[in-house]
Amino acid sequence: MNWRHERPPQQHTSWEEVEEIEFVTTTGIMQLAGFHADAQPNLTFQGAGRYGLRVHGRRPRAARPNDPREGYLLVVWPIALGAPSGAARC
Repeated sequence: MNWRHERPPQQHTSWEEVEEIEFVTTTGIMQLAGFHADAQPNLTFQGAGRYGLRVHGRRPRAARPNDPREGYLLVVWPIALGAPSGAARC
């Protein structure tokens, strides 16, 4: 999990898949279902508003014997209401 104050530059080098979306929360609470039951971080760290979310992922591989697990990185940043859409630039 990585919280930023603005949209970070794209870094795809070690990730097989990268997707980016924008969303709006009116409650200021956005959590992942199925994340560790005892530690569900709030993705919308500045409360209600508009946010960008970039999800990086990689599959397990035999070519990576030191780390055969799936891997994910979520990056979240706030977006000013009324700002132009910046998603789909990955």
